[in-house]
Amino acid sequence: MPAFSEAEIRAAIRASLASALSVAESTLDDDRDFDAYGLPSLEAVELAGELEDFLGREIDAEAIFDHPSVAQLARHLASAA
Repeated sequence: MPAFSEAEIRAAIRASLASALSVAESTLDDDRDFDAYGLPSLEAVELAGELEDFLGREIDAEAIFDHPSVAQLARHLASAA
């Protein structure tokens, strides 16, 4: 299983989130809660699935709600590797 740095995970989260929200990555704030972007639950689950594919390991969708920002989620996923 490949190991990814927090920065690589953060970039993957940003790309997936921007795609899910149909916005440019440059408009995202890594410390802003996903709720503030209006990320629906379905898209949160899809985000978890995309991160699973990227990381090559299972991601509990609940992690998105427990770590509700790009920065928090990247830190969590990097430390859980």
